[in-house]
Amino acid sequence: MRFRAHRARPSAQATQGGAVDVIRGFSLLEVVFASTILIIGLTSTAGVYATVSSSFAHQKNLAIATAIAEMFLEQVAVLPQSSPLLEPGTHSPRNYNADGKRVPSASKFTMTWEITENMPVAGIKEVTVDVTWVSRQTHQVTLFTYRE
Repeated sequence: MRFRAHRARPSAQATQGGAVDVIRGFSLLEVVFASTILIIGLTSTAGVYATVSSSFAHQKNLAIATAIAEMFLEQVAVLPQSSPLLEPGTHSPRNYNADGKRVPSASKFTMTWEITENMPVAGIKEVTVDVTWVSRQTHQVTLFTYRE
């Protein structure tokens, strides 16, 4: 008995020797089973895609927030001691868009910084920078440095 699914023929056909050659396609059960396996595979692939996409977006936001904090710390490194940005205390928030550019109103990223004097030793200032953003939940990057 031979099975062929690629060509349509009558269900039974006499061969030269007089034997009946039965040719049939796929049964309904085989089609349902194959379709189920295909659907499970496609669903799994869609779940992985969603996870990877979400992870990529989080990593992108993390990189932008870290870059914002690093840029500010680089600016702090060259400020004169008398700069109002280096006065002790927590400073007003600054807002940044998704491109890391500073904007005047509330936006995706918010940066605040705190200056602590005589930390860790007398005459040294600790500069702590926090950058926060919200995507389903609040995330935060904190960097710090010391300066005289």
